[in-house]
Amino acid sequence: MKKNILRSLLNKFGIFRILSKLNSPKITAIIFFLTSSIIKSKKKDAPTMIYIHKGIGIDDIEAMGKYSNQINYIVIQSSFLREIFKFFFGSKIYENKNLHIDYHIDLDIFPVEKKEKYRKFLTDTFLFFEKLAKYEGFISSNYVYSYLQELGRFARNKRKTYVVLYKEGLVSKKFISSFIKRYTNHKFTGTVLLTYNEFIKQAFIESNIDGFNKDNVVSVGMPRLDSYSDLKTRNSHIVFFSFYPSDKFSYLESEDFFNSDLKDKIKNISQDFHINVIKYANQNLDKRLIIKTKFPKRYSDYIYNIVKQNNLTLSSNISISNNKSTVFLIRNASAVLGYNSTTLTEALILNKKIITPDFSSIIPKENDIDYFVNYKNVSETVSSYDELHLSLSSDTKSSKKAVSQFLKDYISHNNFQASKKAESEIIRYINE
Repeated sequence: MKKNILRSLLNKFGIFRILSKLNSPKITAIIFFLTSSIIKSKKKDAPTMIYIHKGIGIDDIEAMGKYSNQINYIVIQSSFLREIFKFFFGSKIYENKNLHIDYHIDLDIFPVEKKEKYRKFLTDTFLFFEKLAKYEGFISSNYVYSYLQELGRFARNKRKTYVVLYKEGLVSKKFISSFIKRYTNHKFTGTVLLTYNEFIKQAFIESNIDGFNKDNVVSVGMPRLDSYSDLKTRNSHIVFFSFYPSDKFSYLESEDFFNSDLKDKIKNISQDFHINVIKYANQNLDKRLIIKTKFPKRYSDYIYNIVKQNNLTLSSNISISNNKSTVFLIRNASAVLGYNSTTLTEALILNKKIITPDFSSIIPKENDIDYFVNYKNVSETVSSYDELHLSLSSDTKSSKKAVSQFLKDYISHNNFQASKKAESEIIRYINE
């Protein structure tokens, strides 16, 4: 039986909640081991880290395994830990909208005695796990998740290294500090936080969040983008990474000027951009358009509602997907459309044309959340159908010098060396 099938069955039948109830950390450790996957280094004496797998963070780990290959990784599904967490804190705990940011401050939802029981269960589980596979520590992709806080404490108490390879924070420089303040649990329980760029690093150091200091926050770049170093590219389609305006502009919610009138204007510009992209594809049937949305249904519903409300058609050259590979979509695109998205940064690495909607008429430059607002000749902004058509029809490309500076600033791009830098930092902390 394949491990992914086994994992699905164990989740379906709630086996980890049952094991928690029966107080069976040894059996839990065995199941963790049997359902884990291994990324093995060719280096004989390589250290081993347990990666708690959730979302896109696995792409960074896989890149590090391929392009640096100095560490062994045991990959454990985060969903298993979340099920255990739910047993100790209640089956409805995930209905709490402040689940992660309240862990260290709300003693009613997270009483000390429950934390201690949960910590003991994790301690017994991973002490026994080490009898099955020796390891030096853990890696996760976000420091705020409630179900990982006691795992961080366990690691530090047992002199193991707890690394957060932080997959968040790629927002405009001006808003990174407010982003961190909006989404924090006020405490870092790990050993080191690795960030994608220097201004994320600096924002954490200056945040006054308990546990961060100038010695345990390090900028390493984005390991998963090392895979772009040897990609062959084509220009077989246009890809539009659809954006949801209420998500994108959430950083401005606390600003005085962010009123209902501005929200309506943002909504209209966003909708018009979507309409114009679809119209272009309808009127240029030789151009294949792929619209990529996030996975939850509300994101694809957003597209279909725009189509319905504006009496648009979706010609046969248009497809809408929530699961196509981002790398596939970007590497084979003649142009990449979107707004304030990491996907646009990835596209720049492959020298793709970037097209974004223009919000400058309603948002002053000092409050503009767009990555590219301070970088001329990196992206093309459009505010009408004619401008979009002209941009897609021309062969103009971004300024290489401007793109190079942007990539250096935003992802610490250094000729595809992020994987090696990240692993060397992890090993340095393991050896301290």
